[in-house]
Amino acid sequence: MYQERIALLEFIAKRPLSEDEKAIFSSKECDTLSIAHLDEIIVRSLLHDKSLRETLREILDHKKNVSKEFEKKRNNLGIGFSSMDEDF
Repeated sequence: MYQERIALLEFIAKRPLSEDEKAIFSSKECDTLSIAHLDEIIVRSLLHDKSLRETLREILDHKKNVSKEFEKKRNNLGIGFSSMDEDF
C-alpha cells in the first residue's frame, strides 16, 4: 500500500518525492486517504506554497472535522428525517 501511495503521489506531483516527503506518507493515518485527498495535498501545497507535511496535516484535520459533523447529524436526525416529519 505504501509503495503504491508514493508512486501515485510522484505521478501527481510529476517529480520524485524526497526521502523526508516519503516518510510523511508512511503513517497509518495516511491509509485512510483517498486518491482525491492525495491529489488535493499535492495541488494545495503547490498553489499555496506550503510543505507537503503542512498540507497533509490540514487535510487530515479537515477530514476529522467533516467526519465529526456527519456523526453529529446522523445522531441527531436518525436516518435523515427531522422530528417535523412525524406528522406524515
